[in-house]
Amino acid sequence: MAKQLRHEAAWIDGRNSRTLVKHGDFRMILTVMRTGARLHRHHARGTVLIQVLSEHILARVVGEIIEAPISR
Repeated sequence: MAKQLRHEAAWIDGRNSRTLVKHGDFRMILTVMRTGARLHRHHARGTVLIQVLSEHILARVVGEIIEAPISR
């Protein structure tokens, strides 16, 4: 799926995503991003889980910057 997202038109901005599961208030979203791409500030209701599959990300969570490495 990640490979497919990189070949869609939205990838031209260096980021693309697809909702994989939607059940009640639960969402599982696959997001692919180029190195240096940014996800603009937004609010997510409920718990957020970030699983990094390659490289790493920096995320601001409740005002704190965290680095999320590759999940192994």
